[in-house]
Amino acid sequence: MWDVCSAVKKGGTTWNVSPSLMDICQDWGFFIMCRDEGFRWKQNIHGKNSKLKIVMEEIEMEERKKVIITERMDEEGIKMLQQEVDVDVAFHIPREELLGKIHEYDALIVRSVTKVDKELISAGKKLKVIGRAGNGLDNIDIDEATKRGIIVANTPDSNTISAAELTVAHLLAQSRNLVQANNYIKSGKWARSPFKGVELYQKTLGIIGLGRIGSLVATRMAA
Repeated sequence: MWDVCSAVKKGGTTWNVSPSLMDICQDWGFFIMCRDEGFRWKQNIHGKNSKLKIVMEEIEMEERKKVIITERMDEEGIKMLQQEVDVDVAFHIPREELLGKIHEYDALIVRSVTKVDKELISAGKKLKVIGRAGNGLDNIDIDEATKRGIIVANTPDSNTISAAELTVAHLLAQSRNLVQANNYIKSGKWARSPFKGVELYQKTLGIIGLGRIGSLVATRMAA
C-alpha cells in the first residue's frame, strides 16, 4: 500500500495519491475515477500509458466504517445504513462469537437481548456508537460506555404508538374475557354466560405514568 503524501484535485474532489502516481498524472495531465456499488475504487483511463492503470489500482482509500447488528430490525433501516457504511447482519450471534469479533466494528446496534456490558464494551476497541433500536437501555452499561467516549443512542419514539395500541387491545380483551373465552371454546365446550364481560363506556381509566405512551393511551381512550 502506498504512503499517502500528495494529492490531485480534479472535478472539485481531492484524491490522496502516491508520489509515483503524482508523477504519472503530471505527465499525462488528467485521470478520472469512479466508485462502484461495492465501494471499491476503479478507474476510467484516458491515455496510452499502461502504468497509469497499474498505479491507480494501488491508491490508498479511506476505510469505510463498519457496523454490526445483532438483533432483528426493519429491513428498510438496514438498507439505509448500507448506503453509508459496511453492515454485518448477525441476528442472534452467540455471545462468545460477538466478543471475538466486536473489535472490528465502529458501531453496534442491538435491541433488548444483547447484553452490552463492561466485558463487551472493553472488547470493542474501535466502538464509537452503541445504538439501541428501541426505547429502554437496561441492557447497556451506559457508565462504562461514557468512560470510553462511546455514544449511546436509542429510539424512544419508534414503538410508542404500537405500545399504546397494544395497551388498548389488552383493555378490550380483559373487559370482554376474550382470552378465557377463546381457550374455553378450543377445549370443545360452549357457554356464553361465563364470558359476558363489561363495557368500557363511561368507565374511569387510571394511568400510572403519563409519559409518551401513557399520553397516547389517554388520547385514544378519551375518543
